[in-house]
Amino acid sequence: MVDFMLDEEKRREYNRRKTKEWKEKNQTRWTEIQKQCRRRRCITTTNGHLWGTKRPYPENGCELCNRIGRLHYHHYDDNDLRKGIWVCFLCHKFVERVEKAEGIVEKYSKLKNEVCN
Repeated sequence: MVDFMLDEEKRREYNRRKTKEWKEKNQTRWTEIQKQCRRRRCITTTNGHLWGTKRPYPENGCELCNRIGRLHYHHYDDNDLRKGIWVCFLCHKFVERVEKAEGIVEKYSKLKNEVCN
């Protein structure tokens, strides 16, 4: 039984070394893999990190304005991360503000119609 444990430990050590060497040799690929994994699974909030499965990352940019570039994931439900949208930084700021002041959008539209008519 001891021989089996030693073999198991050797195998684990070999795999650790092999993985470390691969990561060092393929640094850019490893960084991309980590980025994709985090993009699929993690959300950073003011209360910490939430882990789960998000909606797929869109290939055509922001889901609101179609701007190409780095996207942020805006989620609506902490218990189900699939309920969210991929938006650019500017749209994310807009969505956050709209959610904090729900009545302001209706009030703004009403005032605009009164002033313009």
